Order: sequence, then structure tokens, then C-alpha cells
Amino acid sequence: MKKTTAIAYSSSANMGPGFDSLALCHDFGFDRVTVQVSKDHESKIRIISESTPAIPEQNSAGRVALEFLNRYDISDSISIEINKGIPISSGLGGSGSSSAATLEALNSIYDLELSAEEKIALSGHGESASTEGIHYDNVSASLLGGLVIVRSDGKINAKRVKIHPDLRFLIALPLVQDIPLKTETMRRIIPDIVTRKSHVMNSSSLAFLISGLQSGDGELITLGMNDFIFEPERARLLQYYNAVRSDALDKGALGACISGAGPAMFFVCTDDHIEKVRKSIKERFQTLGILCEVKEVKESEGVRIEQ
Repeated sequence: MKKTTAIAYSSSANMGPGFDSLALCHDFGFDRVTVQVSKDHESKIRIISESTPAIPEQNSAGRVALEFLNRYDISDSISIEINKGIPISSGLGGSGSSSAATLEALNSIYDLELSAEEKIALSGHGESASTEGIHYDNVSASLLGGLVIVRSDGKINAKRVKIHPDLRFLIALPLVQDIPLKTETMRRIIPDIVTRKSHVMNSSSLAFLISGLQSGDGELITLGMNDFIFEPERARLLQYYNAVRSDALDKGALGACISGAGPAMFFVCTDDHIEKVRKSIKERFQTLGILCEVKEVKESEGVRIEQ
């Protein structure tokens, strides 16, 4: 019998124009996953969790384990205990974190020495419940840490990008009624066809944003953290979003966007304006009658085995 615990941190995906391709791993919270393997020659998975589904096919960690067993033709009994430190359905990469931690624990137990790309591909199966298919941005960030750019066209390509140390980040997590089937709904409303103009605008935005995050150039970040394809549609379901974003930018935020599928929001700031931005976020949500947690987060390292 072998037992291993892994920890993976929260993440904000779909940053500005980086839909399904850009995500930041941060320390808003983390999931701790303990995997125990018994070699009884019967392939079965048991989920132990107070807040996530007990059926493996309905659980992000369970789906990763099922794919892992199938991929490597393993016939063992696996117990997965999930302790959630990331709020569920918050837009902060909770399912990606559980998926990454589960895969890292399994990789350690079976000593497979998987590459980063192999880990991302397997962890992505935790995000496969949506009818829109697998997306790899959250799991890539939780696995590699920091700011990650990822692309999948049959082959996974993922790279961590350095962020300028002077930048500061805020997460606003409002207490609002959850949208039913939120991830699927948020993905279903985005357009299938885009205009040449919006494509060019998003491409230039992404270039500005990545350059600004690396250099610390606030003007580039402000130019870059604007999405002309996906976020305008998604924002319609988060009625507070435009007002909160506008106030934050007026008070000196360099940029703001929906974190993942929401309801959380992500803000880029500087030392000079972060407290003004924090105050503006709280005050706007208060005027809207919405309770909201506003927390500064820092770039986090990737998944790790707990010693």
C-alpha cells in the first residue's frame, strides 16, 4: 500500500484576451489531495470528499484517476481524499487544482517521471465534463506555477512566462447566486464566428498584455487586458462586472477581467494604487448590495508533493 499527498494552488484563467490559453497560478487558496493505492488487482476508485461528487466520473480528480489507470493499464484500487481550500464554482480553478494534485500524487506513487506536457494532457481530463471538451489553462497553471501560456492542437505546448516583480494582483470574489451549469453556460454563449476586426484586436491585446506583464509597463497591460470576443458576452451574465471594472480602472487598476468563468474578478495593480482599487471594489459591490471578499494574491509555484 502506498500513500502520497499533493498540494496544488488556485488559478485565474481566461486572462483578458487569453481565453483557454493564459492563466496565472496564485495563492488565493489550495487543494490538498491524498492518494492511496492498494494492489488488490481490482481497478476501482473511491472518492473521499465533503464537498465534491463521490462518483469518480463526476469528479475532476476521479476522471483524472480513471484516465491514468486506463492509459497505463493499471489494475489497482485507488482512494482519493480531497480537501478543498479553493471555493467551489468560484472561477479560481478549483477543479484544475484537484486534477493537478491528483495526477502529481499518482505520478509520484508509480514513479513514472512524466513530462510537463504529459502531466497537463492527463490532468486535462479532470476538466472534460463540459460539453465543450477539455481546456488546459487552469491545470497548466496549477502544475507549472506562475503565468502559463498553453496551446493544444493534438499536442500540448505550455510555457511559464516571468512576471515583473513590481506588479500586484487582487481577486474579488462576490457572494452571488451560482449560475446553473456555469462553465458550460459560459462557454456556450461565446460566439462561434468572429469578425476579422475582433480577431485582430484580440491578437494585439494578447501581445500587449504578455509584454506588459513581463516588463511591468502599465500602459501595455491596460491596452492588453481587453477582450473583444469572449468577455463581452460572458459579462452579460455577471451584471456587476462592468461597473466594478470601470471603478477599479478609474482608481488606477492597470487591468481587470473575469477570472475563469466567474464570479471572481482579477485585477492587476501597482503599489501606488492597490489600496484605492481595493476600496473602490468593496464600495461598488456594497452599493450593489453584494457581499464580496477582496484579497491580494501573489504568484504561486506549481504543484508539489507534501513532505
